[in-house]
Amino acid sequence: MRELTCKLLQEPPYGPKSLEQQLLSAYHSFINPHEQGGISDDIFKVHKFINEKFKTLPELKYSEEEVNLELITWWEKKGYEQFINSMRKNAVDSGDIELAPLACYFRLNLKVARQEFTHTMYSDYGSLPISFLRKQEQHVIADLYGRGIIDHPENDLQEQLPINDTQEVLTQKLAAIPDLDKVLNYIEREDFEKGAKVPETWSTECLAELKIRSIISDGKFSMMDKDAVIYRCNALPPAICDVILQHAKKEPLPTVLLSNQKATHWDLLNANSAKKEENKEIKKEVIEYEKELLIVLKEKLADYKGEGSKWENWVKQQIEKLEKETAPLSQEKADRDQGNVQYTLSNDKKITVTIEEQIKLDEAYAKKLQSEEYESYDNPNKLTR
Repeated sequence: MRELTCKLLQEPPYGPKSLEQQLLSAYHSFINPHEQGGISDDIFKVHKFINEKFKTLPELKYSEEEVNLELITWWEKKGYEQFINSMRKNAVDSGDIELAPLACYFRLNLKVARQEFTHTMYSDYGSLPISFLRKQEQHVIADLYGRGIIDHPENDLQEQLPINDTQEVLTQKLAAIPDLDKVLNYIEREDFEKGAKVPETWSTECLAELKIRSIISDGKFSMMDKDAVIYRCNALPPAICDVILQHAKKEPLPTVLLSNQKATHWDLLNANSAKKEENKEIKKEVIEYEKELLIVLKEKLADYKGEGSKWENWVKQQIEKLEKETAPLSQEKADRDQGNVQYTLSNDKKITVTIEEQIKLDEAYAKKLQSEEYESYDNPNKLTR
């Protein structure tokens, strides 16, 4: 699995560019360790050669743009390949970046449940052409982001935006919220203000959909303008809904949900050896996490017989390979255990006989040789062999 991951990370759509933004963020955190609110780096910090590169960059005394260019150039020419080769070693992995390529390869949607939220590691519910978005007004595009239907593009070269949910969930997000009239009457009051408290009498279904659309949070309305809130509560125009549902997959891939409540990552395997007892527990958790991933994958995909299933084909190939490797050894051991003898004939045909049969064959062959010897004495000119 490790070797497969490293191979996938070197092929499109992955490669050095897929981690450039994370690398720049990690460098920013490295040179500003006391800055609050940043995202913790669990991808690069376990690799000594990357930290050494980070240390040399401030010495260049370039502008921020020049330093970023220097780092990215090194990453594309040398760093990324060294990073992948490092990951090939046991107990050296980085965050969860290996999970998305594996999920893509085995054709499944992968989510990770943490303490406060569920994060989508990889999904394939279809995609929406960016050319379609360019034809829409800005408030429509912002609404699609706000409803969680699509995410912002990662770069200017991206031509397709992944759709985030199944057709069933998309239909709910595209439609008007439950109890629409009650909500609109409350919002359209003259004394309504941003950050207002949400009435406790509204239905659970209504509150859930308002939260999904980022209209409310922690029992209060967001700081969105009133017109934006009203637009997001209503159904989107049918023409937009039709295009989105048309590009969404009717039969989504199977979904695997991993539980990672303690956010244990592979980098913990390299913890300080001085904390010996603590490391035992950490390694135990990481091993259980790995076992959990494999077990869930097998269970969830055991009944998945979709056409072209790479997971099914891969498992079949591994089983066939294992059988070919072990079959000769197993047969040889069985022959020894049962006292059998195996012969390979001139036409490469193999026959197996028991010890008793072998003794009889030896005796018969000895009698044949003896008979031929006697006959040669009686008739020296006759060729017996």
